[in-house]
Parts: sequence; structure tokens; C-alpha cells
Amino acid sequence: MKPSVLVLSPPTAFATPRNWARLPLEPAETGILKSEVHCIGGGSLLLWLLLRAGRAPRLHKSGRVIVHGDLVVPTPQSCRAWAGAAAGDEYEWRQQAVMLGLDRSARRRAAAAGRDAAWLEPILLDAAAGRWSRLEADMLKYVARWEDAGRLIRRPLTEAKKRAASGAWDRAVVWPREDDFLFDQRTSLAELQLKHDDIVV
Repeated sequence: MKPSVLVLSPPTAFATPRNWARLPLEPAETGILKSEVHCIGGGSLLLWLLLRAGRAPRLHKSGRVIVHGDLVVPTPQSCRAWAGAAAGDEYEWRQQAVMLGLDRSARRRAAAAGRDAAWLEPILLDAAAGRWSRLEADMLKYVARWEDAGRLIRRPLTEAKKRAASGAWDRAVVWPREDDFLFDQRTSLAELQLKHDDIVV
């Protein structure tokens, strides 16, 4: 089966720990190897969450991870640079992590829906304690692995805009979609033109 292209473009709702337990439904062609995984906006953060959850897309042996724009890491500062006020601050992150850690009913609901969130508990512990450097270091460990293997490519955000406008991703799996979420989302790829009209291409 021919490898496919995956575009990860999450809504800004993913800029806080509150929604990390609500990873969207996986795309229909999950089992197909990916020749390219493009990360736009918080796409790099979403990819890290999928890796931690054991649900990351599988790359072809020559597959590449392409990050458009800045890398978004799991810290309040980085997420605020991506999502603005929607990301909250350190206090909100710690509060959300504590509440999620205490919310056993949410874990039971996730398990009943086939979304075991046990993988998230170590992340919540670090977030609740404000150990942002540990979360960032964990994500950068994966980034370093991709770089060492020659699989990581950095591209400007303007290229993502060009690709979206030209139809280059018409056959790609752009994920997540609006109906993949249990919460209201602000679609970043769909809004790319609107959000970045000030970019000269």
C-alpha cells in the first residue's frame, strides 16, 4: 500500500492540558505508513501527545516529519506563543493538571470510550508541579531522534499556506477534523488563510 501524507493541524483548544485527555479519533487510514507528517501550529505538540499515548502515525522507512513554523512544546510559554490567551498561564496549567489528575470519573469515561488515558498521568504530575523543563525535554528527545535520523525538516509557515492554497494537500489526510472532537474547536488549517493574511508569499 502506497505511503500517504498526514497533516497535523490541531485547534488552539489543545494549547492547555485540560483537553490533552481528549485526543481526537484517529483517521480512518491509521494503519497506512506515512511518507510525510506535516506539523502546523500545534501539530508538533499533537504529535508528541500521540507518541506518549502510543498512537503516533507510523513513518515509512524514508518518511519525514516536517515542522512548519515554530516548534510548539508542552510548556505554557510555547503554547501561548502559538495560541495566545487561549493557552492560559502557568497557574491555569497547574490547576488544570491537578483537576484532571483528581477526576476519576473522566478517566472512567475515557476508558469506556476506548481511550485509556493512563499515559497522561506522568505528564499531569509534571504539569501540576510546574516541571515545564521536564516536559519540554521529553518532547525534544523525540525531536533529537528525528534530527539524528535525518527525518526532521523545518519549513516556514508561509510554505504551509502556499500548499493549502495550491491544493497540494488535497489528497493528504488533514487531521484532526471538526467532528473528531468532543469539544468546540478552532480549526487551524481551515483558518490558515484568515490567520496569516499578513504573511507575504
